[in-house]
Formats: sequence, structure tokens, C-alpha cells
Amino acid sequence: MPLPRSMPARRTWRVVHASLAASVLRAAPAHAQPTDDLLPDVIVAQDLLGEIRIDLLSLPGGRLLRFPTSTPNVGQGRLEIRGSTVLSPNRQEVVQRIYRLDGTFWDRAAGTSTYHPAHAHIHFDDWAHYRLLASLPNGEAGDVVAFGSKTSFCLLDLVAYDVLLPGAGPPSYGTCGRAVQGISPGWADVYDRELFGQWIDITGLADGRYWLEVEVDPEDRVLEGVGGEMNNVARIQIELGPSPTASPDAFEPNDSQLEVEGRDPGGTNSPHLGLVLGRLELGGLSMEDPTDYFRFSLDREASPGAHLRIESAYLGSDLDLFLFDVTRNTFIDFSNSGGNFEQISLAGLPAGEYYALVTQYSGENPGYRLVIDSAANTPPQLDVIEPGAGRVWVERAFETLSVEWIATDPEADPVSVALFLDRDQVLDKASLAVGGYQNLAGESGQAMLNTAGLDLGTWFLFARATDGGGQSGAWAPGAFVLYVKGDLDADGELGPSDWHALQRHQNACRGKRLGATLEGWPFIMDMDRDGDVDRRDFRLFHAAVFDATHRDGPAGH
Repeated sequence: MPLPRSMPARRTWRVVHASLAASVLRAAPAHAQPTDDLLPDVIVAQDLLGEIRIDLLSLPGGRLLRFPTSTPNVGQGRLEIRGSTVLSPNRQEVVQRIYRLDGTFWDRAAGTSTYHPAHAHIHFDDWAHYRLLASLPNGEAGDVVAFGSKTSFCLLDLVAYDVLLPGAGPPSYGTCGRAVQGISPGWADVYDRELFGQWIDITGLADGRYWLEVEVDPEDRVLEGVGGEMNNVARIQIELGPSPTASPDAFEPNDSQLEVEGRDPGGTNSPHLGLVLGRLELGGLSMEDPTDYFRFSLDREASPGAHLRIESAYLGSDLDLFLFDVTRNTFIDFSNSGGNFEQISLAGLPAGEYYALVTQYSGENPGYRLVIDSAANTPPQLDVIEPGAGRVWVERAFETLSVEWIATDPEADPVSVALFLDRDQVLDKASLAVGGYQNLAGESGQAMLNTAGLDLGTWFLFARATDGGGQSGAWAPGAFVLYVKGDLDADGELGPSDWHALQRHQNACRGKRLGATLEGWPFIMDMDRDGDVDRRDFRLFHAAVFDATHRDGPAGH
């Protein structure tokens, strides 16, 4: 069987240590408020910060440090931002609405926002600041050496962060708009690393160890309770530069079946592992060459949940996993996603001898783990409910996609869910692992998918559930289609070509109901979002096309 081709690559960062900052590095102002106010408490979720990528393409001649940011609300009340006094065509004041125990509310000034007329969104100014700090010899954080700031596209309920939090419930903020946006208790807004502005410019910065620090609400514009401003910062320590060089591990040589067959079964550091009873974990493995073989045997039929897995934190490489039957010398199964978590089910395999083959698709990997688990762990059961059957039309960057699932585990183990998107409903290296949606709480049963960073067109959604041992997956019953209002030629932008597309469509519809021959017409041309297409929509379409032809500058989340 031919092996995947090797593609040279290297990873340009690695997480060294993570540590949640205990407090904001300045005194928080004292806020006196009634005890019956239900206040939000916004934090930075630390676990997502490690999903870092070095971008050498977006800034010609430069280097950007890209990373995702998640800002959960762990308070008792909603964080709700509302548009207020218009200061200029693209700028307005905003207020924070504070809800109270008796059902009443009050508003307070919360700064300003920038309005994007093409998207009809308010952008909450300076929602987060990003800093890269020097790492001192004692490991503490030093001075700021690079800085970035994020203006929010809008605040949304995207991911269930803590479903057991008092006040947590269904999402309340799922649509961007000029009037209202926010984050409900127990929910988090997520900014994927690929979105515009989600970076720190590190051009010219020397390789070495640094602290990456993210602070939400750095100007203290939001009134918060419980932790207040004292828990608005998270840090992780990173290292810029090439990955450590992969060196041969203790199980070498194991580059071929012949080499493995010559080793003692079950011997010390022998890739001829012998009989596997229960669970076997091998850490400290490295991939400095194209292939690693491991031989193992089962003395009985593998039970439900039994599996073979590799995993690694070094995301700059891409490892794949294959399974062979030694006795019959036949290929059984493989796993070859675009990362370093690969798993193959062993359930139902008869007693016998098998080969696990780890291959290097791209990049050396200085550290990975192999797990062989033949124990009776039943994998979780997963059903995806939404998006439902048919096609759901979703306005990109304005609407979120509701994703719902039911995840249960026979042994009542905790279950995590990861979301993937694909164009042809086939999981392969072209499938997109959705950033910020890879470790969702299975019991939450729902998430709101941020559509701002996705390409237009039809997508299929796949969910994968794992209890730490077995895993299962399921496709959503239907597909969803991302579109932009007025974008009749589906190129992602409004302009003269859309006006010409409308004229061609009108000519093609002579004698027919306008829109009958264009899929998605009721959604794409409903410019005022009132549920129908009428003369007002055509006037708005003309104005938007004219405005787009005279507008410069990128649109971000």
C-alpha cells in the first residue's frame, strides 16, 4: 500500500506553560450598585489561546501571531449592549442594560461603537487588548514587546461555556444588529484566529519565550459583578521559533515491519508490544522519519469502545494512522485528518496480531503518544438534530447557525463534542475543524456557530463525540448555505456585477414570478430583513451596490 507523500513543513511556535493571571495588573475601580442588580462577569477562556498560528501571508514581508479568543460571561446577569446616541454616520454611543431581580432594568453609558453600514452592525470599540510580554529569567512576565487590539464585530452567544451556572439557559443573542447584542450567563463569544484583526504583529521580533496576554474590556466600560475587573486577563507562555528537532525515540528502529519482527515481543522499549490487555499508552515517541510501526496482539474479540489512537500537541506537523492485520497481511482501516489526533476503532476485531502504522504526512514531530485500548469502554452515542433536514439559509456575519445535538454515554462518562465543516460530506483533509468549537461540553447540547470567518456557499456539519476513550460521530441531517444580502453572483461582495446579475435574472424570468429561477432569492434579496422581497428591497439593493463601489477597507469580525 503506497504511503502518503511527505511534505516539508515546520511548526513556528509551541506552548511551554499556561498560567491564568490572578488579577488585572492595575487597580479596578470601585463600583457601587444595588444588590438586586444581575450583573455580568466577563472573563477570557485560557484554553483556546494555545491554538496559535504564524501568518506570513496576510502582511507582505511581515509576521503575524494569530490566536483565537473566547470571552465567556460567568456572571449572574446578561451582558447586553444597546446602540444609543448617533454621533456621526459611522459612530454612536452605546449603553449597557442592567437587568434586576424584580424584572426591571436600567441603562448606563458604556462607551462608543463603530457602525458598519454594509453589515448593519455596531462594533463595540476596544473589546479586547492583546499583548506579547517579555519572559524574564525567573519565568515572570516583563515589559510589553508587541501589542494588538480587537474591535468586536458583535457580541454573540456562540458556545455554551457553563450550562450549570445559575442563570444559564438558552442563548439570547444570536443575531448581529445595530440595536442589541450581548452574551448570556453561561455562554461565550468566540473569535476564531482566522478572523480579521485576530492577531499581534510580531514582525522583526526575535525568537524566544514570551507571555501572550489577552484582556477583555480593558477600558472598564462594562459594569461587572463577582470578579469584576479582577479576572479579565489570561496568559499563556509561548516560544517563537522552529519546533525542537525530532530525535529517534527509544522504540527505534521501527521503520519497517521487518525491523519490528526482529525485536523481542513485550521487551523493554520494543515496538513488538506483545499482548495488550486493557489499555496501553506509549509516550515520548517522535517522528523524525516517514514511518513508525508497532506490532500488538489481542487474545479475544475487542469490545465496544476499543480503539487505537495517536495524539500530539505539536500542530505544525500532520501525522496519519493506519491499521493492518499481520496474519492476513491486509489493510483494515485508517484515520488521516488534518492534524495530530487520529483514532481507529478496534471494536469487533477478532483475536490475533496487528500492526499500527504511524506516517508523517508533513513536518517532523518531536513528541506524540500512542494509545491502544482494548478495554470494555462503550463509546458515547451522538445524534445531531440541527441543522435539520433540507437547506438552511444563513446570512454570513449577521446570523449565527444553531447547532443542536444529543450526546449520551452508557458509562455516564463526561462527553466532549467537536464540530467540523465539509463541502462534500466526506471527512478528509479538506474538512474544516471549526476553531473554538473542538472541546464543547456534550451535556450542553447546543452551540451557535459564528459564521463571520466562513466562505460562502453550501456546508455540511459533522460532530464528533468522545468520552476520552471511545468516540462516535454523526452528520447533521441537512446542509446550510451562507450568503450575503444582495450578493447575487455569490462572490462575497456587493458591486456592479450584482446589478448586472439582477438584470440578467429579470430577463430570464419574463412570464414567470421574479425569483423563481434563482435559489435563495427570498433570502438574498430581502435587504430589509422583513421576510419578503418588495420595492423597498430593490431600492436598498441599489443603494448598497452604489455604496459598495465607493467603499474601501476590510470588513472584520
